[in-house]
Amino acid sequence: MVPVFDRRKLRPLILALAIALCAFQLTTCTGMWLLDPLIVRATHVGLVLSMLFLWRSSNRALRKNPRPEPAWSFLFDILMIAMSAGAAAYIITNFSYIQDRMPHIDELTAWDLFWGAGLIIAILEATRRVAGLALVIVSGIALLYAFFGHLLPGNMGHLYLAPNQIIESLYLLNDGIWGSSIGASATIIYVFILFGALLEKTNMASVFLELACLVTRNAKGGPAKAAIFGSAIFGSVPGSAAANVYATGTFTIKNRGSSFGHGYTAYWWTQFYGDYLFHSVLYYEGSYTVKDGTLGGHVSHGCVRLRYEDAKWLHDTIPSGTYVTLY
Repeated sequence: MVPVFDRRKLRPLILALAIALCAFQLTTCTGMWLLDPLIVRATHVGLVLSMLFLWRSSNRALRKNPRPEPAWSFLFDILMIAMSAGAAAYIITNFSYIQDRMPHIDELTAWDLFWGAGLIIAILEATRRVAGLALVIVSGIALLYAFFGHLLPGNMGHLYLAPNQIIESLYLLNDGIWGSSIGASATIIYVFILFGALLEKTNMASVFLELACLVTRNAKGGPAKAAIFGSAIFGSVPGSAAANVYATGTFTIKNRGSSFGHGYTAYWWTQFYGDYLFHSVLYYEGSYTVKDGTLGGHVSHGCVRLRYEDAKWLHDTIPSGTYVTLY
């Protein structure tokens, strides 16, 4: 007889992880717990993927009609959870090493390659379970192009990229997995979804829709106008226009401090939303020697870098509650 396992027994564990994720996201998004954006994003990805593999079976039929399944299929889920949580934990526990290394210059360790490749596979498998094969195929084609695009003729090709360069860009740098999309998911989008779920469970969403129907009931094209008007009301409740994947919209100045950083020091930070800050360019830790003086480029996790004197002026001059509009 083949051993079976019923993943519905895991509901208490999934609930505990969901509560932990909710508490973590709310404390970091509101500024109660100020962490580096990379740590926030890694924790977010690790917890979300772990819950997904615990709840959603790799078998589509079992996802539609949950029932006991062969134990060997759940062993694959355990492997995916280990890769997801392990890759996230590796980023968190080796944060100083990741911040201090020179991109595309320092050699990758065996653990860098192992956890990077493992997380890429786990994300592709999670995408298959949630969105189907189509998006996985598109992502797979993009990965194949990165690995073998140098073999294509003419303008279709690109310079040769070693496998470790690709994994480094996807796993250890800001341009890959930990880019602006995950940054928005770990801050703005999560809060929007949580707030929307709260409105749905308290039946407030139907109040908005009924109000929209009442206002547009005598107008031509009433259903369409009701949908648009209701959506506008629902989306305006959080008070931010940041319903896309970037941190754009209107925010307010909140907390501030003199410095932060591990492996580097950024001076005179001023918070305007969650873990997004105004702060100086990066200096070598505990010094005033510039480590990265880049300005005006997409080099951070969503913060706004300023010259030292500009960051200090903003920190000292702009009062809390001042509106900040980002485009």
